[in-house]
This record gives sequence, structure tokens and C-alpha cells, in this order.
Amino acid sequence: MKGEVNPQLSFGDEALWSRVPDDHVLVRLEREIDWQPLEQLLATAYPQVGRESVPPLVCFKMLLLEQWFDLSDGACEAACRDRFSFMRFLGLGLSESVPDESTLSRFRTRMREAGLEDRLFAAVNEQLRARNLFIRPGVLVEASLLTRDGAAAILELEASSRLARRKRQRIVRRRSALRTWWSVLRHKLRRWVS
Repeated sequence: MKGEVNPQLSFGDEALWSRVPDDHVLVRLEREIDWQPLEQLLATAYPQVGRESVPPLVCFKMLLLEQWFDLSDGACEAACRDRFSFMRFLGLGLSESVPDESTLSRFRTRMREAGLEDRLFAAVNEQLRARNLFIRPGVLVEASLLTRDGAAAILELEASSRLARRKRQRIVRRRSALRTWWSVLRHKLRRWVS
């Protein structure tokens, strides 16, 4: 049986959510996307009887966050626990638990088996395209909505995945060069001492 998110927020949730500005990227995306048809699609993958599950819309929104912010399941879980903007996007209050990475993995498998994964992502992309919104996924620390041609909004990621990958490769090369230098030095010292 499919679980539901409690729409009633506590005073504490309201106070924390107010810390996320209304023009934040995720707040704007939350408002722009019509979640009702997506919820109806998600409901088809869950039986009407049985133990209540984690709300499928929350899991799907986490998959969107993973795609948009280039996060793994574990990193997404940690970010959703840590960032108020992510919690607000998911519609979770402080008293509600964030789905863990194994739950996300099982959810993704269930969506693939039901043939819904591609349909759901296509439906989100279609809605965004209809509102002249464009999301370019990648590695990011922060994101901002920019206007394109004065009409369309673009989610522009500040850190490109290519630059981040190059930086990591440079660090790895430097470490390996340092290890090589150190092993040569140790070998020479051993020969000199003996």
C-alpha cells in the first residue's frame, strides 16, 4: 500500500522552511511542476492493500535530486537529512524520516519493473519544457535560475562535471607522483644506510 506525506506542517517545520527563500531553485521547481499526474502514475506500481510504504512521490523526488545534483543514493539520503531546501522540496517535516539508500534502490527497481521510470522522467521534462524551464544535470555545490532570452529560465550549474573530474585527476596524479618520489627516496636511503 502506498504511503502518504503528511500535508500538515508543525510550527517548527514552518519556521525552518521559511529559512529557504521563495526564489530558491528547488522551491520554484516545486511550484512549477504539477505533481498530481506523477502521483497517479506512481500509484499504479503499488498495491491497494498491505503495509504502508514510504511515500512514492518522496522517493521519486529524491531520484530527481540525484539526477539534478549528480548524487549517489547515499549522498542524496545524507543531503536530504542535512539541507532544508531538499527537505522542503520533498515536503518532509523534521519529524518525518528520509528514505534510506536501500529504500531508494528498491524504489528504482520497482519503477523499472513497472516500466514507469522513463515515463516519469519524461513527464517531468515535458512539464518543464512547457514552462520554458531547462535543467542541465551535473556536479554542483549551488545552483541558480537564470533567464534565457528574457523568457525562459535555466537551471545553471556552477561547477561543471568536466572541471570537477579534471581537478580530481590532477590531485590523483600529484599523489601518485609524491608516492613514487617517496619510494625512490626510501630505496636510496636504505642503500646508503646499509
